[in-house]
Amino acid sequence: MPSGTQRAMKERVEPRTNLFVLATLRSASGVAPVKVRDVSSTGMLLEGAAIPCVGTEVQIERASSVASGCIVWTAGGRAGVKFNSSADVQDWLPNRSNGQTRVDAMVKTIRSGMAPALAPRSVTPGPTLECDLAGLADEVELVSASLANDPRVLSHRHEELQRLDIVVQRLRLIAESSPKRI
Repeated sequence: MPSGTQRAMKERVEPRTNLFVLATLRSASGVAPVKVRDVSSTGMLLEGAAIPCVGTEVQIERASSVASGCIVWTAGGRAGVKFNSSADVQDWLPNRSNGQTRVDAMVKTIRSGMAPALAPRSVTPGPTLECDLAGLADEVELVSASLANDPRVLSHRHEELQRLDIVVQRLRLIAESSPKRI
């Protein structure tokens, strides 16, 4: 007989976007930091040390994005949340541009067992401010993701990790609004 997790996985109807962002999980039992591992318009996969039981109503918050839903399955520190109403996937992306393609590629590489190649950024004459800021945002995001993979860091420094996530978002907003150089 299939487990609740297997049934939930078979019942997925919406495409998911892989990502790695830190968020806050609120429920009747309290508040806890979580990692959002994937999201669709109907739900998301969370990972964390304090996942509530199946059937618990929750609210997930990240910057200005908020989604309410119900825990539909749990397994090994992970949980599936079914949203109460449709969510805009773009609101949950760390970078609302083509940077998500890079995140998806890194996730695929890591899951394949190969370490992602992190080449040092080269300095070329005349880079745009936009590129510099976007590059800094990418680097801070990679460091933050690496730190958040350590359960001790995540449990003791979740507020600092959320601040790093906000820094990444602000850098990207500044990069997007900076004057373009030719």
